[in-house]
Amino acid sequence: MRVLKAGFGQDKQVCATIFQEQTNTLLPVRLVAIYLNKPDSEGVHIKPIDSPDLMERLENLNKLYLERGSIEDGGIFYQRVARIYDSVELNGVKIPTIYLIKPDKIRYWTRSMALRDADKVAADIMTWRTTFDEKSQVIEESYNA
Repeated sequence: MRVLKAGFGQDKQVCATIFQEQTNTLLPVRLVAIYLNKPDSEGVHIKPIDSPDLMERLENLNKLYLERGSIEDGGIFYQRVARIYDSVELNGVKIPTIYLIKPDKIRYWTRSMALRDADKVAADIMTWRTTFDEKSQVIEESYNA
C-alpha cells in the first residue's frame, strides 16, 4: 500500500482486506483484496470467512480470470500466483480492486514480495493509463476532424 501511495500520491485511499478462514478446514491459498480509492477506509483489515465461502469467491475469481485471459493458462488454481483486476460496487460507486492469490506460505507474503507485487501493479496501472490516453487521443482526433 505504501508503494502505491508513493507512486500515485499520498492522498489516494488505498486499503486491503485479508480473507482468513475461521474454520479448521484451511485452504492452501490466501486471498488478499487491495482497494484503490475506497472512501472512508484505510489500512489492512482481516475478514473472517468460512472455507466454503472463500472457495466460492475463488471460483468466481477464476471464472473472471478465464474470461479475461487465455484459457491455455489454466486458471488461478493452476498457477502459483495470480493477480486479478476487477471492481467492487459499494453504494453505487465502483471501486477498482486488485486480488492477489498466492500459496499460504510465508515466503510468498514477505515484505520483499509485497514490494515486487506493488511494482507490478503500478506498472500495470501505468500501462493502462498510457493505453487509455492513446485511445482517448485517437477518438478526440477523429472527433475533431
